Amino acid sequence: MRRRKIIAIASFLGAIPLLVWDWRTGSYLILPTVVGINLIVFGLRLLYWNTARNDRLQEQSHRLESHRRREAESNGKLE
Repeated sequence: MRRRKIIAIASFLGAIPLLVWDWRTGSYLILPTVVGINLIVFGLRLLYWNTARNDRLQEQSHRLESHRRREAESNGKLE
């Protein structure tokens, strides 16, 4: 997850010079803008992926804790 966050930040930072370069040329170059926008979307997608992964890990942790609690309760009732 840390690697994805670093790659996302690098893609944001990589998009800035491309967009500035195209802006300074009067927006005649299309490729730097397209690549810059794609880098931004890619970075956002990685950050979203991290958020979804964190949510999934938390949900798994809650389910595991709930299962352990139910198991402990059932073992206590059997004894």
